[in-house]
Amino acid sequence: MNMATHLSINNPKDLHAVHDLIHDCYFDIDEIAFDRSSSVLSFRFRRLVTKGKFWWRDIISTSKMRPAIEGFLRIHHVDSYSVDDTQKLGTNSFNVLTYDPSARCVLVQGNVPMDIRIFVHQFELSVEVTDNAFEPMKSPIVQP
Repeated sequence: MNMATHLSINNPKDLHAVHDLIHDCYFDIDEIAFDRSSSVLSFRFRRLVTKGKFWWRDIISTSKMRPAIEGFLRIHHVDSYSVDDTQKLGTNSFNVLTYDPSARCVLVQGNVPMDIRIFVHQFELSVEVTDNAFEPMKSPIVQP
């Protein structure tokens, strides 16, 4: 069964729909990709797979240890961007996504203090949540 989701918006008033799809999904800062030729900044993220009514156990588990579904947040028409990762954890989750029209800036804030400012010449965002599953990573501490 195909559960993939695709969403594209070009009106900042629709940011809530993007936020609903990506909130609390994990991404690695090192995997943020900027394709300068197409002016697209892409975040590869993972949506944790929750199991039944005990979803809080899944949230508390380490993000890289849980099975997850692959997704992509893409910001189009990007002129430049900057990352302010004060904690230097490398992995974060989407918390707040806003747009400042006067600065033409999309702001991505993580649950751990981190700001990514993306300057665009036109507002357009897209989200793709695939059917591709990430396998849980093996713990570096416990080896079989």
